[in-house]
Amino acid sequence: MGEKLNFGQQMAELGEFRRRYLDRQPSDRALAERAGVAPTTIGDWLRGARFPRQVNELLTIVDAIGAEARRRGVEPPAGRTLFEREHWRDQYFDEAARRARHAQAAAKEAQAREILDAHERPGWRVRDVPDPFALEVHPAIDGPGDDRPGSLPLLPAYVERDHDALLREAVHGARHGRSTWVTLIGGSSTGKTRACWEAVQLLPDDWRLWHPIEPTLTEAVLTGLPEVGPRTVLWLNEIQHYLLTSDRSVGERVATALRELLRTPGRGPILALATAHPEDWARLTAPSTPSYDACPQARALLTGAAVSARIPDQFSCEPSALAKAAQADPRVAEASAHAEESRLTQYLAGVPALLERVDGAAPMARCLITAAVQLRRLGHGLALPERVLEVTAAALAPDYMWDEHARPGWLENALEYLSAPCRGVPGPLS
Repeated sequence: MGEKLNFGQQMAELGEFRRRYLDRQPSDRALAERAGVAPTTIGDWLRGARFPRQVNELLTIVDAIGAEARRRGVEPPAGRTLFEREHWRDQYFDEAARRARHAQAAAKEAQAREILDAHERPGWRVRDVPDPFALEVHPAIDGPGDDRPGSLPLLPAYVERDHDALLREAVHGARHGRSTWVTLIGGSSTGKTRACWEAVQLLPDDWRLWHPIEPTLTEAVLTGLPEVGPRTVLWLNEIQHYLLTSDRSVGERVATALRELLRTPGRGPILALATAHPEDWARLTAPSTPSYDACPQARALLTGAAVSARIPDQFSCEPSALAKAAQADPRVAEASAHAEESRLTQYLAGVPALLERVDGAAPMARCLITAAVQLRRLGHGLALPERVLEVTAAALAPDYMWDEHARPGWLENALEYLSAPCRGVPGPLS
C-alpha cells in the first residue's frame, strides 16, 4: 500500500483489484455471508464509502479476497500489502482513532455553537426561567395560620380545567415540530397566566422562553423577533398591550412579524402563549366593515391557524380534583370555602391585591378605610352612608394630615380608589 493513501482509498484499491484480476470473486453475496452483513454493505466497503463496524469484519473480507487471489495465482502489484492481516489491522485502528477524534471535535464544536446560539438567542432556557411572578402570575393568599416562610409551595396546588387539555395538545404539537399559537380569554384573575405557566413546565429543558418587555413591549418584539430560534415559547401575557397600540400601524407591524415567524419554515417549532380580556379580544378580532378594518393583521394572527379558549369567571372542574387540591393546600381549601359564586382564582389572587391597595392608599384614603372598619366594628351594616364615612374619616385624621391632604375632591378620589376592583374581586371599601 502507498503511504499517501487513506483508509478509504486503500479499500477502494482492494475492490479494484478484485474487479480487475479476480472477476469480482468472491461475489458480494459470498463475502456478505462470511462477514454477516448485507451484500450492499460489501459494495460500500470496497468503494471506500463506509467503514466496517468491527476489525474482524474487515479481516474476513481481506482473507477471502487473498485466498481467491492465491488460488488463481494472482499477485498484488509490487509494493502493495493488499492481503497482509497486520497491515489492515493497523490501518483499521488508525482510521478508527482518527474518526473518534473527528467525532469528538465535531461534538465539541456543536456544543460550542449551541452555547453561543443559546447566549445570543432571546429568552431563558425553560429550566432557568425565573419565578412565576416575574412572568406576571399573581401571588396568592397566605395559608391560614401560615407564619413560617416557605412552609407552602410558591403557588397554590393546581387544579386542571377544560382549557388545560387545549394547552397540553399545543405543547405536544410543539414538541413534535408544529408551531402553535394559543390565546386564553378570560376576566381578571381567572387563571389564564397560571395555566400558561403550568403548560410551560411540560416542555423539555432545551426549550427557551422569551418574554419581550424592554425597552417597550412593541419595540422588544420588533427588535428581538428576528433572533428568535426554534423551540422557543413566546410569552405574550395581555396580548392587547402588543397589538392594540396608540399608533395602530405599530400593533399591525407586530402582528405581521409574529405571523411571519409562525409560518416560516425552519424557524419553528414556536409555541406562542397569549392571554386577553374578553373586551380586548373582541376589539382585536372585530370583523371588517366596508368602510373600516381596525386590526386586519391582528385578527388574522389570532383567528387564523391559532387556537383559543375562554375561561369562565366561575371555577369549574372535577369535584374530586378540587377536593384533593383542597386537602393538600390550605389556600385552596380557604378559597373553596369562602369564595363567592365559585370565583376561586379571584379569591386566591384578589386578597393580596386588596392589601396592596390599602397599603398604597393616600393618607385620607387610609383614614376612610379605617373609618369603615371602625363603623362596622361598632355594629353598622354593610351599607355605610357616604356622609357618615366622610365625617368619621375627618375625625380620625390628625390636624396636620387634614391640613396637607384634605383638599377639595379628596372624598371622591378616595372612594374611587378604594372601590375599584382588584384582580377580579371588589375593592377594599366595597
